[in-house]
Amino acid sequence: MAENRYLIRSMVNPNMEYSIVADTKAGYGSKVKAEAVFQKCDDTNANGMRFPKRVLEKAISTIRQEIKARHFLGELDHPDDINDINRISTVSLKSVSHVITDLRVDGNFVVGSFETLDTPNGAILASLLKDKIKVGVSIRAVTDQNVSYGFDEVDTIEEFNLISYDAVHNPAYSDAYVNSVMASVFRMPSNSKENKKLLEFTEEEFTQIISSAVAQTVKKLSKKK
Repeated sequence: MAENRYLIRSMVNPNMEYSIVADTKAGYGSKVKAEAVFQKCDDTNANGMRFPKRVLEKAISTIRQEIKARHFLGELDHPDDINDINRISTVSLKSVSHVITDLRVDGNFVVGSFETLDTPNGAILASLLKDKIKVGVSIRAVTDQNVSYGFDEVDTIEEFNLISYDAVHNPAYSDAYVNSVMASVFRMPSNSKENKKLLEFTEEEFTQIISSAVAQTVKKLSKKK
């Protein structure tokens, strides 16, 4: 029987830093080409995850051909249905907003370029970027590593398969709050071919997870005062 796999959705840059290098008209409004900072290496987020530089470099190298072929796409927001394994672990063409055209590690950061697409979601993202609305970057990845569900300790992600960098909304709260709320880890069942849904938490397990997350967030916010 295969080992469990874990699906990671984690805010890695609550306030994406970007610069628009081109703005052209398109069918749905306009298209934007931009250069951006996607993620910081070796940074322990409030959600308790840490992505080492060497691991990010390896993950990016495996998708080099996808990027070159303009096949590494991102969505506007994460998929809503977390119980649909196939949906949440792949990119939906009807939901895409941007294509990442370059991705590399530069110093302690993952940087690159992306283009919004001439799709409804692409037009929305382009409009947000031109209006200087805060947009966050959230990573979607799959790992065989046993990742904890709580926030009490740091999980150093030693290996993962990169699915996408999605564009998500960054609420006007501190980074600690945003990272904690926007991070989630889901365990994929070993018999995923037969079971199309993710394993479910019991009410007691879910309560413990939420209580731990809230406690850790309050603690971090208190330290910032």
